Amino acid sequence: MDEMLLEGFGMYGTRTLGEEQESEDDLDDDVEAYYRLVDDGRQELYPGCKRFSKLQFLVRLLHIKNMRGMSNVCFDQVLTLIKEALPEGQALPKKFHGAKKFARAIGIGYDSIDACKNDCILFRKEHDDDISCPVCGTSRWKSINTGVDGRRVHKVPQKVVLHFPLKKILQRLFASTNTASDVRWHSEGRTKDDLIRHPDDSPAWKHFDAIHKDFSSEVCNVRFGLGADGFNPFGNMNLSYSIWPIVLIPYNLPPWICMKQSNFILSVIIPGKKSPGKDMDVYMQLTIDDLLELWNDGVWTYDASRSKKFLLRAALLWTISDWPRHGSLSVENIVVCSHCLSKTCSL
Repeated sequence: MDEMLLEGFGMYGTRTLGEEQESEDDLDDDVEAYYRLVDDGRQELYPGCKRFSKLQFLVRLLHIKNMRGMSNVCFDQVLTLIKEALPEGQALPKKFHGAKKFARAIGIGYDSIDACKNDCILFRKEHDDDISCPVCGTSRWKSINTGVDGRRVHKVPQKVVLHFPLKKILQRLFASTNTASDVRWHSEGRTKDDLIRHPDDSPAWKHFDAIHKDFSSEVCNVRFGLGADGFNPFGNMNLSYSIWPIVLIPYNLPPWICMKQSNFILSVIIPGKKSPGKDMDVYMQLTIDDLLELWNDGVWTYDASRSKKFLLRAALLWTISDWPRHGSLSVENIVVCSHCLSKTCSL
């Protein structure tokens, strides 16, 4: 785990914490905090421990909790027992809240957004405080439980969508000297001839660059492909359940890297017993809002490989799907021609 963060991604390839920067630009607060957190993650689990660092142990423990459905109370009790068993000076947090806070600060986090059971709306923005769907009238809550004291109220939503904010993910991509250099490979590293070896060699990419010269002038700006499809996460087809991820693929990376699953960027996870079908647009709002913000406004990002800040922007060039999913993404399940775009208001 530490090697992945510190060596594999070259976190300290251009700087050492505490040293004065050669660049006039200061690091983003988020990147600086990230460096500190990674440095803290190198802390020994207890004095003299060589097998686990604090970060390694907590990530493994949280993974077991999620895989085995361990409750928060059970996790707290197990964590307390482990702390008592370890030698004096151990670095574990006291409870699950502390472990989750540590992992979330590193970037392993997401936003939970309530959704209508019938895929009508997301309860956000103008619907953030609604208690029922304004379209179909279905209650937002599956159950509402009141505590023994009569004051605490625990509400369980009908459906929850997980959203992974894109800006933070891209900023972390440039916090590494290795991955930041890979993002520029399409401009600086590829062979430029008449052969198509990379999406950058395609007519579509070149046409886009010719139209949007302000975007293409910054080689670090990211071009994405978008894919969406469903699968049964339990591997048991007898269970009527599916999960629908919306994935972004950064095509700036070299071809032997960009199509690896580990380099896909997870944007949204849609749980449910059935496919959202033509209501996929309801959930696509989250990804599209992220992309629009990055296209229109951008985000100031620190590039570790160049030791400077730049305004990072992003664009969506392609979508990847089979024909049934292509129909769902285009709303109209009857006419889904990708050339004439007739009656396909979502394309």
